[in-house]
Amino acid sequence: MDPISVLSLAGTIVQFVDFSSKLVSKGYCIYQSVSGALPDNLELEAITTDLSLLNTRLKTPKVSGCLTKAEQSLENLSQECANIADELLRRLEKLKVHTDAKYRKWSSFRQALKTVWNKEGVDEMPARLERLRAQLEFHILVSLK
Repeated sequence: MDPISVLSLAGTIVQFVDFSSKLVSKGYCIYQSVSGALPDNLELEAITTDLSLLNTRLKTPKVSGCLTKAEQSLENLSQECANIADELLRRLEKLKVHTDAKYRKWSSFRQALKTVWNKEGVDEMPARLERLRAQLEFHILVSLK
């Protein structure tokens, strides 16, 4: 074998071992969890639920049907925040184990695999929520001025 092929093979083996160790670690963590989810996902779910509840309190009652530009902008940001929060909560719910004890090991492994595969999508959503939250804060701060 030439040196480039050996280096390529070594890199592939390292990636496989890294992926496998993450999968086994997450699967074991899900299996041991009472709730059937990773602690990070549970924390993210709690924060997202809280943000969603706070967001519903921001909704402006439509008294006359006419909103100022600032109120309309705040309403649009609030709606976008609600949409992303709902989508994130749906994705996190899909990553939980919901089976009986007989199939819990296999289900934990499958959920760990889904978690590793969907990591980018799930990690992107809290970042989007954070940007929207900052924008909402800024709008509220300006409206209080």
